[in-house]
Amino acid sequence: MGAALGIVLGVAGYLAAPVRYESTATVRVAPTGSAVLYETTDTGVVPRYEGRVRTQAALVKTAVDQALRDPELAKLPIAQGWGASERIIASLTTREVRGTELFTVVYEADDPDTAQTVVNALLRWVEKAYGDEQSEGRWKRYQQVRDHRDKRERDLEKARREQQDRVSRSEYAAIDLSQLLTVKAMRIEDLKHRLNDLELALTRIDNGGLDGETNDGMGMLEPRPGDLERLDPELATLHRECERQQIEVDSLAEMYHGEHAAYSLAKRSLERLKKLIAGREAAAREKWFALGGDLAGGAGELSREHLVNERRRLQELIHAEKQDFGRLTAEQIENNRIANELTRIEADLEDVNRRLEILKIESNPDLLAGRMEVEQWGNRPFAPSKDRRSVAAAAGFVGGLGLVIGVFFLLGIVRRPAYSAHQLRRSGGRYRFLGVLPQLSSRIDLESSDIAAQCVHQIRNQIESVHAPGSGFVLVVSSPYQGDGKTSTAIALAWSYASSSSKTLLVDCDLVGQSLTRQLNMTGRAGLKESLRSGRINGEVVPLPVQNLSVLPVGVEATFGSEALRKRDLDALFDSLRKDFDVIIVDTGPMPGSLEALPAAAAGDGVLLLVRRGRPRTRLEQCVDTLHSVHATCVGVVLNCAARVDCETYTSQSVPFAVVTDGEGGATQAGDTDQGLGNGPESSALVRAMEMRRSGAEGKHDDSDC
Repeated sequence: MGAALGIVLGVAGYLAAPVRYESTATVRVAPTGSAVLYETTDTGVVPRYEGRVRTQAALVKTAVDQALRDPELAKLPIAQGWGASERIIASLTTREVRGTELFTVVYEADDPDTAQTVVNALLRWVEKAYGDEQSEGRWKRYQQVRDHRDKRERDLEKARREQQDRVSRSEYAAIDLSQLLTVKAMRIEDLKHRLNDLELALTRIDNGGLDGETNDGMGMLEPRPGDLERLDPELATLHRECERQQIEVDSLAEMYHGEHAAYSLAKRSLERLKKLIAGREAAAREKWFALGGDLAGGAGELSREHLVNERRRLQELIHAEKQDFGRLTAEQIENNRIANELTRIEADLEDVNRRLEILKIESNPDLLAGRMEVEQWGNRPFAPSKDRRSVAAAAGFVGGLGLVIGVFFLLGIVRRPAYSAHQLRRSGGRYRFLGVLPQLSSRIDLESSDIAAQCVHQIRNQIESVHAPGSGFVLVVSSPYQGDGKTSTAIALAWSYASSSSKTLLVDCDLVGQSLTRQLNMTGRAGLKESLRSGRINGEVVPLPVQNLSVLPVGVEATFGSEALRKRDLDALFDSLRKDFDVIIVDTGPMPGSLEALPAAAAGDGVLLLVRRGRPRTRLEQCVDTLHSVHATCVGVVLNCAARVDCETYTSQSVPFAVVTDGEGGATQAGDTDQGLGNGPESSALVRAMEMRRSGAEGKHDDSDC
């Protein structure tokens, strides 16, 4: 809970913490003037110059009212309403820079834009108030030229990016495609010549001069590059790669003037590629002549059909090359346009920079001594100058955690809850601490049942050390709160006494809750109410399926309520029961809320108080005081649902099985019957744990050879 509240408060602190941004500007105060024609008093050293710098810095704060007329500043919320100048002055600081001609103007605001706007609005008014019209005109011209320069720089960067994008998208990764266009044009001309030769050959065939003749009769046609590429398809790829490398070599030669390792490496690679192409072309030519100039393998005959097909192929190649040539031409035109634009922008930018240098010289701030000149305008801060968010988040987290822990300890001091056995042991002698009972879940294993049984037997031993059984001992079980487990504890203790051969009786004296009667499935039977009404026991005691254990249920007399219960009636009943039973365990309602708890406690021989883990000890101590006030004996206190570490204190690592004697004096297992107590409609986990312990003990006893 502390961690959750700490996170919530930490986030709230982080969001609510103030974040401040500082915008800083620098102003120069000229110590001397510059002589234009001759020295004057205005161009000499300013007297008491350091005081003049402080005065000029102080004058900046007096300009706030005039700066509020600035259009940009007037839009801000801080400049609107009454007290605007006071709010701005409260966050405005001027600082001298010792040993220099400068002082700084610093404004702190909640956002960086506001801080920058306020500082620059002040400085604009300062320049206007302490500069002459000529310098103001020069400043405006300087600003205009500088803005123009910034625009041209952006245009130049845009053109360069566009050029780079075109290079990256281009198939040949180059700007100058003129050489490639030349190669393409030569290839188109070569294809046209080849097409003309084919047209002549077809004309001769059509005129009857070549039909049926062999190649030897007309002279073998010289192969063209397209014919060689058909014989060796890889030649086309090698030619394109050669064109690309040629462009790369030309680019490197232009860049490094042929004096760089990259150029030499590219040139050697190109030469090797040309040798490879020459070798493959020679092999293709030999194959061409071996076929007699007929790529279709026509046994040396140039058929008209072959020539027609070749003419169609050449026409398609010429068309494709022309389209490629047109695309490259358009790309080259666009590249030239971008290159010309870059050249024009660079020339314009160079002219603008030259004009800026001239304006800087004309705008010399030393024309008049003591004049203020803005050296650096207010910057837009990117990081906060004061950021308390981390501190506020940490403080919120620690505060939330500490608050919950403080409330927890405060409630612990006020309520004093019982969380462990050592808290009850330190009672200061007001009561005796007897032991603990473990917290059990709905699914109980054998180990848990062993621990629970051990704890119950330890509590019984603690009680017997003060009140030995055998004399009709009446033990009243109660608790400060409802739901502390007194009924389950009463059944478990009765079972423990019965397992030690003590004739034990369970009495349900909780006339309202009747939990004992329901757990033992005795609803609808006559019991305590009928016995108290008649003043004697008349068959109301019911033996249970556990040896030495019986029960007196609450009864069914509807006219007998808890308001009719009297101590003297209980005294008479308990006296009659002492004759037949060694131990009588009485289950009552919680003290001091129930009407029957106090009379039963006063009539009994001792009271066992049960407190659940986490309950306040204040009411437990009130119960002890109440018992002392009626002269009832508090046998002790038991902590229910205790932590495992407390239970281990009252149990051993090796858990023995309880053995009792039967009526004849023979040794048997505890509860050696066919039925148990853990089968009622509302049987508790502790009762079922005791039943499991008994069943586990019987199983081990049956498996042994003894």
